[in-house]
Amino acid sequence: MGRKKVRKSYPLEFKKKAVAMSQKEGITVGEVADELGISPQYLSKWRSDLMGDGELENAEKRLDALDENRRLREEVKQLKVENEILKNAPQARCAFL
Repeated sequence: MGRKKVRKSYPLEFKKKAVAMSQKEGITVGEVADELGISPQYLSKWRSDLMGDGELENAEKRLDALDENRRLREEVKQLKVENEILKNAPQARCAFL
C-alpha cells in the first residue's frame, strides 16, 4: 500500500510571525520560507489568509475557522470509518430490550 501524506500543522503564532517577517522591506517570501524551513506556498497562503482585505484584526478568526474546518473534516472522516465498522459488525442482542 502507498504511504499517505500527512500535512503538517503550524500554530497560529508561528503563522503570524512568518507573515510579519515576510512583510519586512527587502525580504522575499521565498527567503523567509527558506529561513523557516517551510514551503513558500504555505507562507503565501498564510499571507492571503491573514491580510485578506488589508485587515489584520480578523486574521485570527479566519485562521481559527480554517483550522476548525480542517479538524472537523478529519473528525468526519474518522466517524465515517467507525460507522462503517459498526455497520459491518455482527448485531449483538441487547438483554435490556
